This record gives sequence, C-alpha cells and structure tokens, in this order.
Amino acid sequence: MHFGPIHIMIFRFLLIALLFASCSQNEKETIHSGVDYAEILSITEGDGYYQVDIHNPWMPGKFLQRLILIDGNTSEALPDGQQVRIPLSRSLVMTTVHCSLLEELGCLDNISSVCDAPYINSSTLKDRIATGRVADCGNSVSPSIEKIITVRPDAILMSPYEYNDLTKLDNLNIPIIMCADYMETTPLGRAEWIKFYALLFGAKEKGDSIFSEVAASYNSMKSKVSAVTSRPLVLSEKCMGSQWYVPGPKSTFARMYLDAGADSPFPDRHSRKGSLCMSPEQVLHDAQKADVWLLKSDADITLQSLAAERNIYTQFQPYKTRNVWCCNTMTTAFYEKVPFHPDLLLADLIRIFHPEVAVPGENVFYFKAR
Repeated sequence: MHFGPIHIMIFRFLLIALLFASCSQNEKETIHSGVDYAEILSITEGDGYYQVDIHNPWMPGKFLQRLILIDGNTSEALPDGQQVRIPLSRSLVMTTVHCSLLEELGCLDNISSVCDAPYINSSTLKDRIATGRVADCGNSVSPSIEKIITVRPDAILMSPYEYNDLTKLDNLNIPIIMCADYMETTPLGRAEWIKFYALLFGAKEKGDSIFSEVAASYNSMKSKVSAVTSRPLVLSEKCMGSQWYVPGPKSTFARMYLDAGADSPFPDRHSRKGSLCMSPEQVLHDAQKADVWLLKSDADITLQSLAAERNIYTQFQPYKTRNVWCCNTMTTAFYEKVPFHPDLLLADLIRIFHPEVAVPGENVFYFKAR
C-alpha cells in the first residue's frame, strides 16, 4: 500500500492473520457448489448468467455478497443480487496480487485503473500507468474518488475487511467485487478463486486450466511426504517491534507446513486459524528447539544481521544449526505468486523440510541464510 512501509507490513500480516470460523455441515454443502476446495465461494451456472455467492467470513451463515454475472441473454428471472455484465472490460483493480493474476490470465487490457501503483511488479502494467493508459487512483485505503469518477470503471475489485466503510464507493453506483480469497483456510481453497476471477474477465477455460494444474501439482507433492516419519518443527518470521507474529496451528501457513511434512511448535492452547501475536519471550519458550526457521523480509538477511538485530535470535536452535531460510519479498514474487500458485511454495518447503524427497527444480522463494 502506498501509505508507509509499516502500514504495508501490517496489511500483509492481516492477510495472513484474518481467517474465518468454520461453518456447519449444511452450510458447507451449499457453499461448495461449483468449487472443490474454496469454503466461502460458490459458483452456480444459470441460463445466460452465473450466481456467485461469497459467504461472510466474519459472520458464518451470512452472505458477504451475492453477484449475478450476466454473460448473455436469458429467459429466466434473475435471482436477487448485484448484477454485473461480464466480461469486465474497464475494471479498477485495487489489489496488486489480482493485477498479477490478470496478467497471467491474459487480461491486462481489461484493467482501466489501479491502486497502489508503486507496488505493482508487472513491467507492462507499469508502462501503461506511466503513459496514462491505465489510471492511478492512489492507495487502496483511501483511493481518489475524483479519479474513479473520471475513469468510470465497469467494476471495482477490492479486498474486504470486517469494518470496511464503503459509503463513498457505494455512492458511485459502480459494482464492487469483494476479493475475499485471502480469507480461505487452505492454500488450494484460496487458489481456486482463480475460477471466479477468470469468469469475470472472460477467461473461464484458461482459469479452470491453471487451477487444475496447480491442484494436481500441489496434491502430487503433498502425497510424496504424507508418510514421512520425521516431521521438523517450524519457526516462522521475526519480531516487528515488540510483537512476533507466527502462524497459528490451524492457520493457512500451518496447513502448508503440515502438507509439506512439518509441524508447528506452538501448543494447542493457541488453537486459532489466524496468526498468533506473541512476545519474543513467548516464542522462545515454545519454539526454541524448532528445527527450521523460515522468515520473510524486504531485504537480504544473514545470520550476522539477525544477531545484530536482536540477541534473542541467537538462542533459537535453527540459528545455532544454521538452518535459517529467508525469502526476500523485494526480489521474489512471493506475494504475487503464492496466493494462486501455492504449489510453488510447497515445493520450496518440501525441499527444505525433507531434502531426501525428490522434488524437481530449485527453490523459488526461500534460500538459506549465510
């Protein structure tokens, strides 16, 4: 977000931290219509339209949004919901991760405007912003309403939060698409939203194909470590000020570690689906004897720089055994790729946790600290 580095870090932690409570079995039977892994998304095809239900991750049993995507003429009476004519051709995309996905889908021409332009990695999209072909509407927390009115997009794609104030955007009478994929509880659940975004932009077949390949790759690698007998304990991240955010035992990242043949060192008393906010002393108590340490940063990290930053880091076993692995988010496409290609991260993790298991290729995100 273009409103200060600390806010960017907080936003990214929120993407990891905010995960919703599970629904009842009857609700899940409804929610899973048209999808196999996603828990808060359902897609139902009608005559000339699709009904897309996005369930409220903060209020189980309620809808966050119901969209009626109209892609042709229909003789049926349309269900109640926000009507959106597809494919979208002049969308405002307020999230950089979805800009990257649309480029992969071949739909950059369908983007008329963006937010958080300084954080977009696509060179093509950057050039279009620089030349004015794509409008820059400011940062996603407080976008320029005047610029949006000028551009007049046919839809706005944005990430929802529990206390979003959408009054100003609602008054524009432009359909708002709630990109709630980050609230899914499994890696493939989030990745399956590719089907929805592809549907919005007229790339259904390509989106379905991409997800099928991702799911097959992920499940194939997961099966390779399903029977391992030795499961390393994984310490994650490092301090931000006086707080240390780590994946809770039931979070998406903990699920990824589990699928890669590893476990969380944090006890079940922290049984949560989001991140745990802990003190450094609490993390040391629970995870001092972890086997592997994974952390992300916007710069290269060495063992020496870790020791210089905080002496407590040197007390963790992975530091002593030099089993620290770092992801530089400025030189890798971690935030752009992992949400919809979790198989790439899973491959990295299996190579780190279980080098004895043959996983083709080389690491994409995590590299050993020197």
